[in-house]
Amino acid sequence: MNTQLQITCHASDWDASFIVAVGVPHEQRILQPRTIMARDLPPELLAIWQQAVQYFLTLDPAPDGWTATHIIAEKEEAIRQLPGAETTELHMQLRCSINRIWTSNGTTAPPIAQCLETAEMLAFFDTLTSSEFWLAERQHNATIQPSASTPN
Repeated sequence: MNTQLQITCHASDWDASFIVAVGVPHEQRILQPRTIMARDLPPELLAIWQQAVQYFLTLDPAPDGWTATHIIAEKEEAIRQLPGAETTELHMQLRCSINRIWTSNGTTAPPIAQCLETAEMLAFFDTLTSSEFWLAERQHNATIQPSASTPN
């Protein structure tokens, strides 16, 4: 499996969406899927998430509105034609598949496929699919939660 971010979206509060990193490599193995609620992201990552949400909502400005139910994001290498030239170059992009529903009646809306190429979105993906982020998060959580043997 390719490394992915699998996002279960909250219908009325995008910051309550759950982001799951799947296929994160660490040393010679793959970590178990790791989950974080969007609002629990470090501030710089939360800001990127919120910018992405605002962008996604512009992709289909339907009069009745829609909300995402699930997003899958994968990083891939793509070939791009250089403007005004006959040459091409390889570049990285984030391919996003967005499943959604219409807000007016809850029925399934056509999915959206979108490729994002901004440095911020690529860094967002790279950070959340790095073992260092999740291992540091686990160590941080271990230091702030009292152990069972700690007296109250």
